[in-house]
Amino acid sequence: MTAPPQIHVAVKPGLGRSLRGNWLWLCLPAGLLIVVVYLLPLGVLLVESFTTPSVGLDNYRAVFENFGYVRTILRTLGISAMATVLSLLLGYPLAHVMVTASPRWQKFLLLCVITPYVTSVLVRSFAWQVILGRQGLLNKLSEALGLGTHDLLFSPFAVAVGLTHYVLPLMILPLTSVMRQVPRNLVPAAESLGAGPATAWVRIYLPQTKPGIEAGVVLCFVYGVGAFVIPAILGGNSGAMLGVTIQGAIAQRADYGFAAAAATLLVICVLLVVAFYKWRFGGSLETLAAPRNTARSGAAIPGRTSSGRLVRLLAVLVRPLDTSGLSRAGWILKAYSLVVGLLLLLPQFIAIPVSLSSSRAMVVPPPGWSLQWYRNLADPSWWAPIVTSLQVAAVVAVLATTLGTLAALGVSRSGLSRLGGLANTLMLMPLLFPTVVAAAAMFVAFLPLYLTDTRTGLILAHTALALPFAFVVVLASARKLDTKLDQAAASLGARARQRLTRVVLPLLRPSIIVALFLTFMNSFDETPVAIFVTGVRVSTLPVQMYDSLTIQSDPTIAAAAVVIMALAGLGIGLAPRLAAAGRRTSRKGGTK
Repeated sequence: MTAPPQIHVAVKPGLGRSLRGNWLWLCLPAGLLIVVVYLLPLGVLLVESFTTPSVGLDNYRAVFENFGYVRTILRTLGISAMATVLSLLLGYPLAHVMVTASPRWQKFLLLCVITPYVTSVLVRSFAWQVILGRQGLLNKLSEALGLGTHDLLFSPFAVAVGLTHYVLPLMILPLTSVMRQVPRNLVPAAESLGAGPATAWVRIYLPQTKPGIEAGVVLCFVYGVGAFVIPAILGGNSGAMLGVTIQGAIAQRADYGFAAAAATLLVICVLLVVAFYKWRFGGSLETLAAPRNTARSGAAIPGRTSSGRLVRLLAVLVRPLDTSGLSRAGWILKAYSLVVGLLLLLPQFIAIPVSLSSSRAMVVPPPGWSLQWYRNLADPSWWAPIVTSLQVAAVVAVLATTLGTLAALGVSRSGLSRLGGLANTLMLMPLLFPTVVAAAAMFVAFLPLYLTDTRTGLILAHTALALPFAFVVVLASARKLDTKLDQAAASLGARARQRLTRVVLPLLRPSIIVALFLTFMNSFDETPVAIFVTGVRVSTLPVQMYDSLTIQSDPTIAAAAVVIMALAGLGIGLAPRLAAAGRRTSRKGGTK
């Protein structure tokens, strides 16, 4: 293969330093939006927790003096921890097969992981509501086995199942990112020295993947404690979590002070976990924002630490696999990964037969077939929210991608400066706090400004939440750009605007297209903030679906879920092609 020609560009000494200073101002619009729309409402929420209805700690006392609320906090932590552990146990072998199997297997398992990752949490919650219902698939299987039927829905069990399905991709993605960097010859080398496959895998391979385990555990737990939609739909009273308590305090009792105190406690919990992750393991916010880019530290677990003892204990536990020869049967791990992959992929597709059912009862298989639920989507009660969601998502995609791209350019060209690092952290802040906390904060802050139940308020809120996704995607590409091209344009007299529009942006076109898709879907699917800040005049499709699940039990939600999945599938299919077309256009532009 012929090596690409080297391009040598002569630039003036010191020109790069002066250009870095010129680029950083591009972070200003996005930074102002994050501060005004996201951070200030969080500050208002914190003040409300100490001042409404009276100044003091009354709201916090109300939380801790009521055993029901304390139990809700403990249930939130317990279910989140359970979902995290289950995700690690289910996801680690699957991630290992994704990295080591044949390309065809890798593509299939990647499809199993990515599909639920980009599917609305409402669609997945709806699927588990059908599966775990009194007439659901699990109870039918239990009846067939002679075990009778059970009340699985509206329980902590249902929340744990739904939450595990929700966070499992967040465990797998950082694990695969780290596993791809582990040398393939380590385990065979240990086996050549006499270790069995399972023992070598535990003592050599497992410690090398420790950074991926740490990032995955933090991601799953943080997203778990902040969950709102899943416990609200699957949990009922016995499975309610802290996010549901916050929403109930605002929507049902208008007790803003209590809601603010509960949200503050949730934030403290998340900050403690993230701070421990940064202090103990040296993790970064960027890793949590982009789990597929988790870097491998390469540090093995020291033999005398607690982790080392854990590895030795696991080595003892897996030794029977070596002595029995089971560890040499590779098909067992592949079969296990196939089952887990199908458990990830198939639940959301249960919406398809339900959407074609002739019955109002949401059961599988349906008693007959009909398109009536698709016709219902044309009803104004569904059509108006669909139109609103499309309009809001289109505006949010343009705004968030524009601001995120400018901020990514500013950060990438600022080098390792302190201001650049500060701007980078600021852009990722909306990913740090649970969305239900941001929703409560925006509601409390928007209410006196008459921004609730308006499209303007919804667009501002969604833009602040979607902006970090565009920032992370474009930043990854901007850091790979050859800065000498920009410096060469500057040395030839090009002004900043000309360098931006004629050199930099054309090279970033593929990542900008991907950012547009991600931000559009982020806004179109977003549920917690939409539930808090919309109302009678403005409603989105996720809000209508949430009402349908919690109040009306209308199968039209299945038809809406199929439409959302089709839209996401269309985007997944088109985004790589559009990005490839963008790369070809960029190369042609560069050649000219």
